Amino acid sequence: MAIVYVYNVFANATPADTNEAVLLTLGAGEELINSEVKCTNTSAAAVTVRVGLGTGASPSVYLEKELPILANLSVRVFIPGLGGLNKIFVRSSSANNVDFSVSGLKKTTT
Repeated sequence: MAIVYVYNVFANATPADTNEAVLLTLGAGEELINSEVKCTNTSAAAVTVRVGLGTGASPSVYLEKELPILANLSVRVFIPGLGGLNKIFVRSSSANNVDFSVSGLKKTTT
């Protein structure tokens, strides 16, 4: 059994609507460690965002819900670990105006 650790930006997205979107899905044997989702508001107005975790079509738990971000600013949402969850979901109150990225350390066991 081999274990590989990689520090990187694993996914980027700017959702085109205000629905829940999957930012990242981990494969079998993958785990995020000390990771974060960076949420950047690119508009001239304040927005709110959600960051959730789950395994199905929607989040089963939220790390942040209705987190406000002022115009042209960024916030970071820390992901302590996904446990048995393998998807990161994001949503913003304004379509095409929030850039999301997930980065950190990924452990892969093969």
